[in-house]
Amino acid sequence: MSQINWDPLRHASDVNSGLDLFKDFFKEQCDGHAPSVKMKDKGANYPWLKHEIKKLMQQRDWSLKRVRRTNKEIEWSAYKRSRNAVNNKVRLAKADYNGNLIKTLMLEKVINSIHLKKAFDTIDHRILLNKL
Repeated sequence: MSQINWDPLRHASDVNSGLDLFKDFFKEQCDGHAPSVKMKDKGANYPWLKHEIKKLMQQRDWSLKRVRRTNKEIEWSAYKRSRNAVNNKVRLAKADYNGNLIKTLMLEKVINSIHLKKAFDTIDHRILLNKL
């Protein structure tokens, strides 16, 4: 705070502008010392996460909570099994979703090229050749 140039605050035209300047100075100093926090977007839509997988994720999280509380080896092995099962299900669901998406896009591309070809075949090509 001793390194702040207070002259603009001293020469403020009125109390309100001085208060605004002080708030800005103070916020700038606090922001410099406070760590920045990155927030996760929990509302993101992942179409491959179905209700079944979300339920397994809740069971996995509950299992982890129990493991942290008891710290028993049998609980750790149960948690690891559920964690691995969830990871595998998510991986397979994501691959399946992406594969279906690629197939759909390729099918649309083929359909569009067929429509364009039909449209191109209906044009009188002699007119095009004369214009070239």
